Parts: sequence; C-alpha cells; structure tokens
Amino acid sequence: MINIDRDRKIQRDFFNKSIKNRKTDNSQELLYQELIFYRFNEILSNAYPVSKTLIKNWNKKVEKFIKSRPKTPLIWKMPSEFKSFLNKKYRLKKSIKELLWIEWIEIELMMNKEKSKNSNFSFNNKYRLSKKAKIKKLNYPIHKQEFQKKLTYLLIYEDSSTFETKWVELSYFLYQLLKSLNKKSLNEILNSKCLEFNIDTKETKELLKDTLKSLCNESILIQRR
Repeated sequence: MINIDRDRKIQRDFFNKSIKNRKTDNSQELLYQELIFYRFNEILSNAYPVSKTLIKNWNKKVEKFIKSRPKTPLIWKMPSEFKSFLNKKYRLKKSIKELLWIEWIEIELMMNKEKSKNSNFSFNNKYRLSKKAKIKKLNYPIHKQEFQKKLTYLLIYEDSSTFETKWVELSYFLYQLLKSLNKKSLNEILNSKCLEFNIDTKETKELLKDTLKSLCNESILIQRR
C-alpha cells in the first residue's frame, strides 16, 4: 500500500540533505542537486531576464535561495519569494529593486483571473482600478531600461485584447487621482484633488475626460456597483 505522507517525508528529507551538502561524491545526489538547481534557475531566469544580467553572482544567489527553503507551493509565485529574498539579504541598488518589481508585476498581472469589464464613463460614477492594472512611483524609468534617476509615475496593465503587458507614464496629478480612487464618485475625488492642487476643476475635467474614458474602455477603470 502506498504511504503518501511517508513518501513525501523521504523526498523532503532527501531534498534537504541535498541542498545542505552541496559538495558531495555521491553521483546520484550530485545529479539530483543539479536538477534542483536547473529547475529553480530556469524559473527565476525566465521571470527576471533583465535583472539576471545585472545582478552579480546570480547563480550563487539562486543556490542560497534554494537553501533557504522557499515556502510557496505554487511555482508561479516563486519569483516573488525570490525577489523578497534578494531585497532582504542583499544591498541591491534601488534601480535593481525597481527592475525586479517591474519584471515580477508582469507575472502577477498575467496570473490574475479577473475578467475584463468595459465600464461606461461618467464623472458621477464610482470606480476602482482593475486587478489587471497597477500604478507605481519609480525613481528610475526602468520600464524603458533607463538607469538615470528620473521620478516617473507609471500605470502598468494587461491589454484586454492582446494580453500583453503595457506601460503608460502618468502625470503626477493623474497618478494621485488614480491612487485616491475609493467609494466616492470620480467627481467628488476630482473636486477634492483640484482643490488640493489649486487648479481649475472645469478645465481639468476637460483635459482628463478622454484619458479617463479610454481607461474605462481598456477595462483599467472598473465601475463600482
């Protein structure tokens, strides 16, 4: 009779022994180590193709990550855990941290199961940001692989028709507006922001109307019910 718990324990113990004892003369154990490293490295390299070329001693960092015993049972979430591991254990440049975030967020958006919902646009409606979209303040325009410091406000989203990840640079005002979306109407939020920025509300509405309508059509802004 198959004992699943026993077999899992044997497999786990062998895995733990293998990653602890990197230098071994046992050919089977060495092969198993190489297979473990290959699989981990393949997943992480595919997730972070650009970051890999910029992070020194990548292979050693992957090995140390394996030895830390990643907790997630989901393969697609492993890159997120690796990103957290790197940020915690190493003093990475801010530009590299932001690059890791950009590369990871593409996976997160792709794996999100929220269905596209086209929303009618009206300043009287209440909206939220789609789970297929993120806004982010960056210190570097890293989405363009530029490493000169320049404050950038970014909208990252998955295109509902092509399923490709796209980036749009936002004005500071629009970034703040999207960041402030809540259970109030867009009209209320916009009025409050215009007062805060000391700008004309009517003129701002005219300037933003087409952009906001486009965000609704792209299923980036979702109407609250």
